[in-house]
Amino acid sequence: MQGSGLSPGHLFCFLSLILVFNLNDVSAEQIPRPPTSANEQFLSDSRASVSLGELEVTEGGSAILPCDMSLPSLDDAIYLVVWFLEPNKKPIYTFDARGKPLSMGRRWSEVVSFGLRADFRFALHGQIPSKGHLIINGTTLSDQGIYRCRVDFKNSPARHFRVQLNVTVPPSEPKITDETGREVRSSKFGPLRERQWAVLQCHVTGGKPSPEVEWYSNGKRFASSTGLEMHNGLQLGLLNDQQNDYYPFLQQRTIVREIRIGPLNRSHQDARFTCKASNSVNNAPKTKTVALDIHLPPLKVDISKVETRFVAGEGSEIRCQTFGSRPAASISWCKDDVCLPDSSYKVFDDENGNVTTSLFRANFSKDDHGKPLTCRASNRLLQASAIEDSIRLDVQFAPMATLRLGPTFKADSIKEGDDVYFECAIQANPNVTRLVWKHEDRILVYNASAKIIMSNQSLVLRGLTRQRSGHYKCVGVNARGEGSSNLVLLTVRYSPVCRYPVTNIRGAERGEFQNLSCSVDALPRPLKYRWALNTTRGWKDISTGSSSSAGASPLAILATSSNEEILRFRPELEADFGTLACWAYSELGWQQDPCLFRFFPAGPPESLSNCSVLNQTADSIQVSCSPNDDGGLKQTFQLQAMDVMTGQPQLTLQSDTVAEFWLTDLEPGSTFMLYLYAVNVKGLSQPVVLPVSTLKEAAKRTVPPSTDPFSGRVAGAVAMGTGAGFLLLTTVMVVACLRCRKTRNDATMALTSATVPAGQGQYHQQVQLHSNGINHQSAKSRPAHTNGELVSDKPTESFIAQEDNGAAGFYPRPARTSAAPYVGSKGNCLKLPPDYVATMSGAPESCV
Repeated sequence: MQGSGLSPGHLFCFLSLILVFNLNDVSAEQIPRPPTSANEQFLSDSRASVSLGELEVTEGGSAILPCDMSLPSLDDAIYLVVWFLEPNKKPIYTFDARGKPLSMGRRWSEVVSFGLRADFRFALHGQIPSKGHLIINGTTLSDQGIYRCRVDFKNSPARHFRVQLNVTVPPSEPKITDETGREVRSSKFGPLRERQWAVLQCHVTGGKPSPEVEWYSNGKRFASSTGLEMHNGLQLGLLNDQQNDYYPFLQQRTIVREIRIGPLNRSHQDARFTCKASNSVNNAPKTKTVALDIHLPPLKVDISKVETRFVAGEGSEIRCQTFGSRPAASISWCKDDVCLPDSSYKVFDDENGNVTTSLFRANFSKDDHGKPLTCRASNRLLQASAIEDSIRLDVQFAPMATLRLGPTFKADSIKEGDDVYFECAIQANPNVTRLVWKHEDRILVYNASAKIIMSNQSLVLRGLTRQRSGHYKCVGVNARGEGSSNLVLLTVRYSPVCRYPVTNIRGAERGEFQNLSCSVDALPRPLKYRWALNTTRGWKDISTGSSSSAGASPLAILATSSNEEILRFRPELEADFGTLACWAYSELGWQQDPCLFRFFPAGPPESLSNCSVLNQTADSIQVSCSPNDDGGLKQTFQLQAMDVMTGQPQLTLQSDTVAEFWLTDLEPGSTFMLYLYAVNVKGLSQPVVLPVSTLKEAAKRTVPPSTDPFSGRVAGAVAMGTGAGFLLLTTVMVVACLRCRKTRNDATMALTSATVPAGQGQYHQQVQLHSNGINHQSAKSRPAHTNGELVSDKPTESFIAQEDNGAAGFYPRPARTSAAPYVGSKGNCLKLPPDYVATMSGAPESCV
């Protein structure tokens, strides 16, 4: 040894260097380790280690394999950490910290097994290491096995640890199919029907270890399921994991778990069934859930919120509701078996579609009363699933009446004396409470004596007269109003009758032509006429072209129309005066009562009567009289006013219509004698003399009542004395006027002819005459003045004021007011002035 020049120490150092340089070329098992005790040598030889248990990781995840790197003593150090995958003896990963700090240790990974997927990490507390970890990323099924970690220390024996790494492969997502293998891709399985069996199959492919496939319903495991395993369509028995490992080609096998539910009913609707596939407690199970979709018919339909009664023409809302149908029910409305259009109602479904509501907005008419209204609910996907609810419509409406003549009568052959009846057919809801019959819009009442009989809905008319002709209708009344029927025209045929049944009385002069109109009413129209004269010698038929009783004047028919014949007649002798009659003839026979014309020789009219002062003021006087017989000729009325003080005529007035005069613009306190006449072409009547006076101006003032108890008596005595004096003075003046026959000059008043529109109250004439043709009625029924204005419901008419010189003016005249006491005298005679008499055709010079 000495000869070689190498000592044992030098040789050891040389060998150590060679070992360091060749470390990467030897396996970890060939790396020299410090001497160990006998126990440690046993552990090393037998590869005994402390097992840390099992570690499970899902394929594709990261596996963290622990390794205890704690130092046995503080003066020790870690040289080397080596990982093995048993039963291989070659290391797959090393961490070499020999001769350097741990933080600068060298890492090596076996390329085939890990490559860059593995890494070694450890924690340092100062310079003291603790637990280390081998991290394997992207684990695969080939990474599964027992891993051994060996830690070599500087001074202490090596330490070994074993870890079982299990790599689990999740199964595929469950696939649910029906019994024919058709996949259920939605969350609903169906459609199904009641009393049917539902078959669900859950298909799970792959997974290591072999997954457990189970069905759950409402969170509970479905016990009655059957299972089998398939591979490429080949049915296999259920295999255990060892068999799966032994037959690796079966790792893509499919597990099928089947359940059968039924017979189905409503309780199964929306029932949820979940298939779960699980092969590791560390991984959430794979699940797939479906709910049963069962087509169900509606259970019930109900028309709700119905008014007890509907009113024709008024809008109403009816609700129909159904439930139990899946999918939601279809609702339709039908009236009297005629289905209504969809636009007439609306349909609403609740959130889950179990309840369906339809709102029907209706506007019923009277024709709908009593008809059935049906709400029909059905599931369109199910045959014979329709159910319905019906109500009978109670529609209230005003009466609808139809009138007709009794069927046994012919409308064109009814004549006077016949009996007829009408029938009134009424539709009403509620029933009519009253039935009214009308003739020309006048209400008829039951009157047996008038031969008007009403029974139920019939009107009987007995012994018809022509006055019963006209339009008839019936009117029904109920709580909803009234309804009128159609108009039915009743035409009563009758023989001719005089249109003017009053005898036509007229005065006539000898040789004067008279046109006589024989006007009749008849149905049918007259066919011919007959005339006769009743003279002192009796009735004598006369005809066209015949002569009068004296044979001097012919008769002639001037015209004949449908209901009239005009006869020209001229009386010549005394015997020609009398009564002339005419008859008409139709299909129903001769006229029974003739039309009469009475002739008498014409003469002057009778004197006026009932002359009175109606109104008396300081500047106006209103006088009214009643006319009497006109002497057979048209009469007018005259008034002459004489000034009592001068005896001169003040004015002459004429009225063509009524004997009523209004004198205005007079001097207060003036006294007049009024002479009133009736005049026709034959002359004047006897005058009526009426003394009148205007009120004095002081009469307009209001005198306060006296407190002297004797003042009333004294005033009455004074008034009586004054009245007596005035009456005496008036009498004297009248006598003086009667004796006065001298010719008077024309008493011309400043009276201008003018036309004044009716209704105006301002006049510019000095004297006005008012005449409106009102009937001669009692003073109580005449309108009165209010605040100086006439209150009257009759229109103002024109009148004529005749002056002495013959000029005439037209003026409006208000109606008469309350009458004053009659103070005139009837039959007094007054000699008229010659100039006045000259203006009257045929007037006598004086009266007696």
